[in-house]
Amino acid sequence: MADNLSPEDRRRTMQAVTSKATRIERKLWSMLAGMRVRGWRKNAADLPGAPDVAFNELRLALFVDGCFWHGCPVCKRPLPATRRDYWQGKIERNIERARRYNLQLQQMGWRVARFWEHELLRDPRAVRRRLRAILRTRRRAMNQQQIAHTTQERLEAWRRACTRRGKLSRNTLAAGVVALHHLRHAESLPASRETLFSAGGELKQSRGKSLTTILSAYGLPTDYLKEVTTRQAHQDAQRLLEALEWGALLTPLTRDDRDALLRQLIGALVQLAQAQLQQ
Repeated sequence: MADNLSPEDRRRTMQAVTSKATRIERKLWSMLAGMRVRGWRKNAADLPGAPDVAFNELRLALFVDGCFWHGCPVCKRPLPATRRDYWQGKIERNIERARRYNLQLQQMGWRVARFWEHELLRDPRAVRRRLRAILRTRRRAMNQQQIAHTTQERLEAWRRACTRRGKLSRNTLAAGVVALHHLRHAESLPASRETLFSAGGELKQSRGKSLTTILSAYGLPTDYLKEVTTRQAHQDAQRLLEALEWGALLTPLTRDDRDALLRQLIGALVQLAQAQLQQ
């Protein structure tokens, strides 16, 4: 394809392309505004690559890549006839730089999504669909992370409160495992005190075969504890359930995500119990 511009005019034309507020960036911003999406900012210069759009709360970065400048494999736009090696090298550096920014953002805990120029110009409806899916998935992931962080903090606070004379008793650890096991298998959340405790305040399934079966299911030996014998341990189990709001804290999660998180919490208690056995 012939280039109708002189090398100097071509250089000036290419240099006139600005890095901010390009037509496709404005189109993305307008699209987000039209979708009534909130919580984003433009050209986040404080982040690697200065994403065209950044959602701080969701830790989500959006880029729009120009089809020429980033070597779109669909458009395959031809290079100028002059200084072809220069332009090819510039495009390859842009592609490598984008990969580097992606990696840096991911290492910071950000999710990165990129759109091609031609996608916004030719099929904005598909872009809107993809944006909605990305935002929905990211909100769910961030919500899950926040709930996991909160529950882990509350479990740790419970552990500290229940540590007496520098030790967390076997009775309390076993009662904690059983309490979390009950939440895993509850028909609905939040659970009620009446379904998990007897009228006398005893945690259900905390003695005999029921107890050893539960403990062994999570990797503790059957002789770890035959029965939760102290009233204090039953009260500690209730405190743990109260800290987790009887499971209400977990209700925004899907059942699979909730089960995985409860297994993780149980695993933390089991590790403490196993460490005691090795002492």
